[in-house]
Amino acid sequence: MMRQFIFIVCFFIFAAAGHAQFTSTSKKAVSRLQSAQAAYRAKKYKDAITQAQEALKADAAFVEPYLLMAAVYAETGNIERAVDMYKQGFLVNADFFPNAFFDCAMYEMRLGRYAEARDHFNQLIASAKGSEKLKQQAAMRLPWCDFAAYAIAHPVPYTLISLGDSVNSRFPDYWPSLSADKNTFIITRRLPVDSYTPYGSSNFQEDFYISSLKPDKTWTSARSAGFPLNTPDNEGAPTITADGKKLYFTGCNRNDGKGMCDIYLSVKAEAGWSKPRNIGAPVNTAHSEKQPSASADGNMLFFSSNRPGTYGGLDLWVTRKDAMGKWTEPKNLGPVINTTGDDCAPFFHPDGKTLYFSSEGHIGMGAFDLFVTRMDSSGKWEKPENLGYPINTTEHEEGIFIDCEGKRAYIAVTNQKEKDVDIFSFDLYDKIRPVAVSYMKGRVYDAVTMEPLQAMFELTDLKEVKTVFASVADTKGEFLVTIPAERDYALSVEMRGYLFFSENFTMSGKATADEPFFKDVSLHKIQPGQKIILKNIFFATDSFNLKAESKAELQKIVGLLNDNPFISAEISGHTDNAGSDEYNLRLSENRARSVVEYLVSAGIVSTRLIAKGYGELQPIAPNETPEGRAQNRRTELKIINR
Repeated sequence: MMRQFIFIVCFFIFAAAGHAQFTSTSKKAVSRLQSAQAAYRAKKYKDAITQAQEALKADAAFVEPYLLMAAVYAETGNIERAVDMYKQGFLVNADFFPNAFFDCAMYEMRLGRYAEARDHFNQLIASAKGSEKLKQQAAMRLPWCDFAAYAIAHPVPYTLISLGDSVNSRFPDYWPSLSADKNTFIITRRLPVDSYTPYGSSNFQEDFYISSLKPDKTWTSARSAGFPLNTPDNEGAPTITADGKKLYFTGCNRNDGKGMCDIYLSVKAEAGWSKPRNIGAPVNTAHSEKQPSASADGNMLFFSSNRPGTYGGLDLWVTRKDAMGKWTEPKNLGPVINTTGDDCAPFFHPDGKTLYFSSEGHIGMGAFDLFVTRMDSSGKWEKPENLGYPINTTEHEEGIFIDCEGKRAYIAVTNQKEKDVDIFSFDLYDKIRPVAVSYMKGRVYDAVTMEPLQAMFELTDLKEVKTVFASVADTKGEFLVTIPAERDYALSVEMRGYLFFSENFTMSGKATADEPFFKDVSLHKIQPGQKIILKNIFFATDSFNLKAESKAELQKIVGLLNDNPFISAEISGHTDNAGSDEYNLRLSENRARSVVEYLVSAGIVSTRLIAKGYGELQPIAPNETPEGRAQNRRTELKIINR
């Protein structure tokens, strides 16, 4: 954006020069200005300043030298001095270059001088000579000045904590990404190509560095991810899936690239990270695709791109995997999120609905600010909310990561004095937090041989009967599944040739990411006599009517029987010891029959099914406690032949 403002100033300076319409009639002053212009074009900024000052000595009422010096100071990063030059020029002649009010106001916003910026925007709007396009932009910026002034007067809670020397270095460290179990931290580090690279030059490259959490909750010294993940090319903006197994990132100007920047994938195996591969079409195009953020289950990928169909420069897009595991045609997130400016750096939280991103198009503090939006049950996005000051400042805020619990954020902060970038954490205030997410971590293995199984596992929202997470265990049988709070879930683990495992979780305000579940799952091969407890079959108290929450589990049984057409099964009902023996036996039989009737209605041949009620005769836990009685109230499936 800074270069855009400078271009506006210089366009009018040089355009005036081309038409000999200077605000000075002094030949000496004009000659010195032309020398200053030539020096500026050659990037000889010191000479440009000297010649501009000489022009003012020849004619103190000459406006153009002030504007040229403002451009030089802005170009070299001295924004405060640039604003001073604008103001001096306005004192000499405020009417000749009214469009300069816009540039001055934008730089004043960068300095946090919002009242002054508002005045200069209004002066442009009131000018008879100003550009109509810039007047429109100035009018759009007035609410920004009001917002920023209010935000500074009403700061949000914000205390930065450095991640320390283990993660941060003397080089720029940024783009943090953390696995769901908080054990693996991946960052981007900008390093000199060789020991002779001067600081501030472009002879740098970006590599990934990894830090691991130690038992004492401190971080190991960040180490290079090494080859093949790191290469002589740049690697940046990583996102790691919840299980820590897949890493998506941005790679630019590569030999296998489709455009300027593409999205790449590396998979973690026993030997380390795989050679990154370009994920290809339809995600990557001849344009730029970058800054990916994967959903917890890896089935959605958010990213920024300037591909056709954007509302401005960079927009936020999302692609989803189809039933074959292929990425589908990306969709623009729409005008609620995307603006005529750049919208970028998405982070999609594991709660499956909260999205954080950076934007220069939504009302903010003046540059890129961080925003949060949430997706409702129909898939529509809420109006983005600015995270507030001092999370957002007059500087450029981009790239935020929120942990599963939804309380701790990680960002890169620039130390303007030392010109360094380090990673810090801070606690999110309640209003901008996502839904807390816990996780289950464990291992799947054969119940007899103990061999690991690459089983499929799926988390289903019981109320909506909607899959919220699905993946496959790795070669060690290990898995990690995130579990958003505030809902009730069914977890199923299944593999062809085995009976599936089921579990349920009541997460309504009960667990957080600091209270994860650890579960080793043993699967039994399908054979006569083998049985499983159907933990996600639900009935109302003293009723044999199936509750809607049972549908996900019932469909699993249908799938099991369809995949194994030569087996038959007994569906059995069991109760606790409350009530008479006769009542419990009748209730258990009716419940078993309800399950069988559902399976038959779903296409399973009735001769393959037997409904049996056992009442309280086969307890699996003592009936003396509420927990024991709850375990005894159950439905089971048993293989009776194969």
